[in-house]
Amino acid sequence: MELIKEVVFGKAIARVTVEGTFINKTFSQFVEGGEVVITKKIEIVHNGEVVGKARHISPIEYNEIYDRTYEKHGLDTGKTYSQIKGVAICEGRETADTINQLIEEMEREIIVQLKDGTDEEIVEKANEIEAAKEIVKIAERQGADKLMTKSEIREWRKNYNKVVNEDGEGYIPNVISKEQYNQAFKTLGCENQ
Repeated sequence: MELIKEVVFGKAIARVTVEGTFINKTFSQFVEGGEVVITKKIEIVHNGEVVGKARHISPIEYNEIYDRTYEKHGLDTGKTYSQIKGVAICEGRETADTINQLIEEMEREIIVQLKDGTDEEIVEKANEIEAAKEIVKIAERQGADKLMTKSEIREWRKNYNKVVNEDGEGYIPNVISKEQYNQAFKTLGCENQ
């Protein structure tokens, strides 16, 4: 998800882009949680062209740290400026404060949008998707066109147990039913043809 906003930056425009991605954390094919990874970019646009890019803006004031910056750009030592380091400077700290506040708001909005529920709900939905993918994979390995219905599987399991386990207790292979296969496709958001 990506949000873009623009702020006046001196005689130019600061285009602020914040992008978020939800990354699942998995262990042994099941999702155990996730996190939202945020990236941000500030582009300075002048006369319709991007003239510089950075990830950070800060207010600066004259002191021993910024004395060279003030000298290099001929800045008034009695004023505060907003600096996108190595890219652009404009008068007043308000621009830096506005852009930083805007970035925080955009990050919060992206986090809310991407999480779209509690962490438990996210994990549960991701686990459902992983389980559905596993069902489809197994069914296709077994031969998706030859899948049995649930009632056919019940009968097959009885016959398998009689023949292989001599009507006793023992291993019976797990097979995927047509119903499970179709439900897995619905969970994945597509229809089985």
